[in-house]
Amino acid sequence: MIYKTLLLLFLSLSLSASQSSWSVKTPALSDSQTATIVAAYEDNKTTNITFEDDPVAEFTPLYEDNILVLGASLGFGITQERVYNIKGEYTLDFTNANTKLMIGKDFTLWHADYTQPSRFFISYTYTYLSSKVGYHSYLFGYEERMRFWPLYQTDTSILYPTLSCAFGRSDLSRETYKISGRTSEFSTGLTYERQQFEYFFTFSYGQIVWEHPVEGIGDESSNYNLNVGLTYRFMYGAH
Repeated sequence: MIYKTLLLLFLSLSLSASQSSWSVKTPALSDSQTATIVAAYEDNKTTNITFEDDPVAEFTPLYEDNILVLGASLGFGITQERVYNIKGEYTLDFTNANTKLMIGKDFTLWHADYTQPSRFFISYTYTYLSSKVGYHSYLFGYEERMRFWPLYQTDTSILYPTLSCAFGRSDLSRETYKISGRTSEFSTGLTYERQQFEYFFTFSYGQIVWEHPVEGIGDESSNYNLNVGLTYRFMYGAH
């Protein structure tokens, strides 16, 4: 019974205390302080009990929150273009070089609280073919940064695999006409993360279904690319 009474007493005193700032760093009561509180209760002199706050009240954010992600990469690869109609088809092979810019935001989604391994992004890519033709691609995508499966990790850095997919459109100018196409891209790679910086290497496969200006002719491109790049994550909160 005495323990229940003391518990109610401590709760009532806590509610009535002004601007208390107890934290995980507040030291526990000593045996003498505990004996004093019990004696004061038994003598019905609880008004003489005082509680001391920490000398300095501290607030520490529990996690970092992602505000924005900016990234850029350079790459090269092979492009295969297939042109066909009901009578037949032919295939052309090119090499390509590309430059990609990305803006995105990280989210936790279904993962452990506050980890934010899932990224939604918008990207712009300019690809230049060895046939001296260039085209622009605008994609919206999703990337899973698999930090929960680290390949290497220290207190300040981590290496992990990534998977992503993106969809959008591409625009190309060829001779006297312009064409557009539905674009999809899938990639896998490795990312080395150190503080807010990410250094990554990816292999991607992309396909573009062009809207050929001549009716009855199909035109598709397949791209196999290797890219290296750098990402910076703008964060808010604890460091």
